[in-house]
Amino acid sequence: MAGLALLLKGAGRAVSACDLSPGRYAAMLEERGIAVMRGHLPGHIAAETAWVVRSTAVPPSSPEIAAAAARGIPVWQRGEALARFLDGREAVAVAGTHGKTTTTTFAAAILKHAGLRPSWCIGGDSAHFPAPGGLDDPGLAVVEADESDGTLALYRPDIAVLTNVDFDHMEHFAGVAAFEDCFRAFLSRARRRVFYCAHDRRAAALAAGAGCAVPYGIGVRDGVGAHDLAEDAAGFRFALRRDGRRLGNLLLPVRGRHNVLNVLGACGVALEKGVPFDALSEGVGKLVLPRRRFDCVADSRGIKVISDYAHHPAEIAALVRTAVGAGSKRIIAVFQPHRYTRTLALGPDFPAAFAGVDELRLLPVYAASEAPLAGGTSADLAGHFERAGERGLPPAKLLDGLAAAQDWLEAEWREGDLVLIVGAGDIEKLAAWAARELAE
Repeated sequence: MAGLALLLKGAGRAVSACDLSPGRYAAMLEERGIAVMRGHLPGHIAAETAWVVRSTAVPPSSPEIAAAAARGIPVWQRGEALARFLDGREAVAVAGTHGKTTTTTFAAAILKHAGLRPSWCIGGDSAHFPAPGGLDDPGLAVVEADESDGTLALYRPDIAVLTNVDFDHMEHFAGVAAFEDCFRAFLSRARRRVFYCAHDRRAAALAAGAGCAVPYGIGVRDGVGAHDLAEDAAGFRFALRRDGRRLGNLLLPVRGRHNVLNVLGACGVALEKGVPFDALSEGVGKLVLPRRRFDCVADSRGIKVISDYAHHPAEIAALVRTAVGAGSKRIIAVFQPHRYTRTLALGPDFPAAFAGVDELRLLPVYAASEAPLAGGTSADLAGHFERAGERGLPPAKLLDGLAAAQDWLEAEWREGDLVLIVGAGDIEKLAAWAARELAE
């Protein structure tokens, strides 16, 4: 929502905002001239309001939304508003269950380094950009296209990127078929090119029905491929090929093999936009991960703390693989499940995702506006770990909140530990505490 607000303000709109609990994004908006009001009150809908945009966290019954509807003011969902904004502009839209924030950041940063000055709207913070969204070249935009509320199907990008398709957002989609249909509609509306990850079965199957689809992946020859891949202390080195033609060598200076796939999607965008290889290589060599993507928030007293947004089993598995590869005496983790619906639907898949972690503690589910759901609590999740009972899986013990997690970490961590702070809710407060505590 903050990125969209900044994008619209940059385009000359008069924008205001509201939040039940204004935080750092609210402060960021205010610094940039957008008034942020506290709470959701009908009085926030001013006489001159032309339209209202709501996040999925704000229900239609909210007082502001109800007031707008009563006055005949159009109410749009965030994705609907962003899709409309892109109409008439050259647009790059990145979609997928995992990796879309990183891939969008990489693509926009490479284009920026090459001098193309894209406007951007990204669901995360990055050192490459001063804010989650902004207008630069008004004719070109690179955006993260979110599937969670179904509005992904409304985008009509010139270039579409599909990272992967793992069933998620059970709070909105009735099942896997409806989830896949949303991505299928998105791909069918791409006007010029579709880049898809060849290693993801569902993404490849969905892209097969789209015109002008190009695969990307490790070892891919008929598309955008990384060849002779090697990892060292500096990152990943590989030769980039496009349709079998070797373009040159790249160094990606970040951890995580999955990020090689993310950067290949971004490279596809850059090549499609005509970025010369030398500029592409320089841009890739300067990439950094977005905030809370294997984000090292502390490295002191022999203890390293990584904060990560992972909340789906596939994302957690990729995080843990990266952590194991980083090398440490021991890996300990605190995980905050996100949404009761996700915890219920994917509960049995979580234990294996933590294979390689030595000690794990579970926080209560971050509800994200959901009501508690039988079978979807952290106690239920702990039961899945107990029933899994496999070698290499950590025991999952319950903590009753962030304060208890602080107490546990303070008593538990020791020199040689790699600490993972995992989840998409307010667990980032724990990461901030850990950084302060170790610094002191």
